[in-house]
Amino acid sequence: MVSLRAASLTLLGLIGDVAIASRMAVHHEDISIVASAASAVDSEEHSAEYSEETRKIMRRNIGACINPDDAPTLQGDEQTWQEDVWSKIDKYPSVTMDGWANRPFGSRFLPPHMMLGLVRNDTKYVKDNIPLVGEDSQCFLFDYSKGADQPDPAGCGIFSKTFAPLKELRSCIVEHLDQDSIWSSRKTTAIHDPSTNFSGPYTEWCPQAVWGTVGGGASDVQLCSASWDSHQRAQEMIKLVLFKPLPDDSSRAAERVRSKVQFTTSWPKGQDSVTHSTASAIQERCFRVRDAGDSIAGSLEQARFLQMISVCLPLMFDKAEIQGFGLNDGLAKFQSPNYGTGSGQNLRQYATFPVAPACGRMALATIPGFQKATYMLLGFDSVANGDAKVPFRDCVQVGESNCRKAYFCWERALNRICGMSPACCPLKDTPDRAVAEESRLNTHEACKTNPDGKIINIGTSSRWTPESFFGLQRRCPKKMGTGSR
Repeated sequence: MVSLRAASLTLLGLIGDVAIASRMAVHHEDISIVASAASAVDSEEHSAEYSEETRKIMRRNIGACINPDDAPTLQGDEQTWQEDVWSKIDKYPSVTMDGWANRPFGSRFLPPHMMLGLVRNDTKYVKDNIPLVGEDSQCFLFDYSKGADQPDPAGCGIFSKTFAPLKELRSCIVEHLDQDSIWSSRKTTAIHDPSTNFSGPYTEWCPQAVWGTVGGGASDVQLCSASWDSHQRAQEMIKLVLFKPLPDDSSRAAERVRSKVQFTTSWPKGQDSVTHSTASAIQERCFRVRDAGDSIAGSLEQARFLQMISVCLPLMFDKAEIQGFGLNDGLAKFQSPNYGTGSGQNLRQYATFPVAPACGRMALATIPGFQKATYMLLGFDSVANGDAKVPFRDCVQVGESNCRKAYFCWERALNRICGMSPACCPLKDTPDRAVAEESRLNTHEACKTNPDGKIINIGTSSRWTPESFFGLQRRCPKKMGTGSR
């Protein structure tokens, strides 16, 4: 067999959970917060200006991560948004965002794998620092108990109602993982994997472990990453446990949680990846699911709430990317020595976006369908760069996904967030504050009326302006930094 391994996480980026997806029957499912999206965004097919219906969908999806108990409150008037959202955005951000790319399979002939950066940090996220050890995303370090009385350059606090319980959930899992005898000793453990007749140290098993095959068995799929820490393992658990609704019966729900806690790409299939006591503790104390026979067994209300807000987990990452099925933590790539200087992966900063991270988190919130869409490995659109020009209707109502489509859809969503408020538009680099603010307002208007910078803006609400004749119709993507291809 021909191994497609060009560093384990490249496969996560381009092949990813293909085997997982096929076993879990991963197909696009109806997501309540994007219901009826197709009809609402169809009006944009022939017009660069997006409709009020699209704004409502975007607001509803954002509201699900800002105020999950009462998301409809953000469907109110502009004053509600100004008080609850825009006034909390850093209009003069000290921290902004970026995008990253690397060579898929180490090949310079394929379109680059894409990763969006919700936090730009040019001293932390550089190739010379790889592998990063002991680092974490800013929204997992933020102290949500302090409220607004603290600096928040990474734009985490506005999402405290979802980020705080997700941080607590991950911390709970990590605490139990670090005390687990199997997980904590894995790097010195001798592994026996009957599927490949391997016997030897974990550090040798993991890089060569075969999860499955593609191409009718012609190529191996290798997903294990020895550089994973407890944070990455906990996030994998959250994703797998909360992917599908839990059964109504508490005993069946508890059994499901324990099964998903054991399931991982970082351990031989069919073998316990943690002890039974650890799996039960994570089930009960972290996911809040108890067996029916438990004397204090109650409703699944807390677990249902975690399931509802789990769609917001990728918004917490400094870097996020499609790694096969769903959005995953791009920090793992910076933790792997396979992406460092001289690796051949050419991991590089692809673009920069001069707006606050909270705006990028909101943009990602508007396209939740990417977390459950069917994964498409590589198609003609990718090779022809067509996935960089996806209509926004195909971003809101996602049928198929890959890393590039998710990235460029996020860019388009970011343009539309600027169109919703000047708070998420860039300032002109000038000491004259009045000139800078005027430029911001002009960009806001451009992103409101022509977010994708279309040369011909056709539609019932379109209008011809001097911009149409003097080539300024690209103002929105140019000023936002989203025009790179």
